[in-house]
Amino acid sequence: MTDNIEFFNRCVASVFSELYGTFPVPTDLHFNDLAIELWDDETDDGVSYLDKYEVYAQSVSWLERAGYIWLNKWCHHEASGVVLSPKGLEALKVPESLKKPSETLGAQIRQALEKGAMSSASGLVSRILTASITMAGNG
Repeated sequence: MTDNIEFFNRCVASVFSELYGTFPVPTDLHFNDLAIELWDDETDDGVSYLDKYEVYAQSVSWLERAGYIWLNKWCHHEASGVVLSPKGLEALKVPESLKKPSETLGAQIRQALEKGAMSSASGLVSRILTASITMAGNG
C-alpha cells in the first residue's frame, strides 16, 4: 500500500501536468475524475475511493495555500479557474540540470504520467517542491 506522501506526490504531478499543459488558460479540476485516473486498483486496492478523493482534494488545497496555483472557486467536487501562479510556473520551467539545460521538469512530469510512470512523476514532484522551498529560503 502506498503512503500519503506518495499519494500527495501523484496528485501534485497530475495537477502540475494538467495546468502546465493548459497554461495560461485557467482550467477546472474535477477531483472525482482525476482521483480515479491516478490509482492502480491492483496495487492500491487497500485504499478506499473516499480516501483517494480526499487526498486529491487536499493536495489541490495545499498547492493553493503554498502559492503554486491560483483558483477562482472551490466547490466540494472541483476547483474552477485553476492556473499556475508565477511560483508554480517557475518551479516547472526549471530544467532538471542547470549545468546542462534540458527538458523542463514540467514536461517530464507530463511525459511520465502519459506513460503511466507514477513513481517517476512522484519523484519529480518531490524534487520540484524541495528545490522551490530551497530557492525561497535563499531568496
